[in-house]
Amino acid sequence: MVYLDASFVIPILIPEKASAKVERIVTSFGRDALAVSSWTRLECASVVARLVRMRVLAAEHAQRVVASLDDLIDASFRLLVPGRNDFGTASEMIAQSGWRLRSADALHLAIMRNHKADRMLTRDAKLIELARDFGLPVSSGGA
Repeated sequence: MVYLDASFVIPILIPEKASAKVERIVTSFGRDALAVSSWTRLECASVVARLVRMRVLAAEHAQRVVASLDDLIDASFRLLVPGRNDFGTASEMIAQSGWRLRSADALHLAIMRNHKADRMLTRDAKLIELARDFGLPVSSGGA
């Protein structure tokens, strides 16, 4: 199973420079091979909300984007639900990182580790760097 963070899902929902590359990577996997978490969904909704506040997206368009996110998750991804253990692992990882790891990134890494994902795809270079400190297979997949 390959776990995706929000930076890998947003370009599928909102056109940007990396969209075509990300879509090619995502479509190269079968449905059961990809996973996101409810944390990924929340981060995507937060990105959409920020774009509304910045007046990049209209509120009506934002509602359609979030609805398409739910459709995408239902059609294409396994949905992982973080639990108490994931939050505990994330907290431990923050301390082990020398306090360099952000909470959102720590939770993604914890979910990936605890749910036994084979690897994680992200477009966040800092997260990739920090994941190496934990020996976790995290990459951009070429996106």
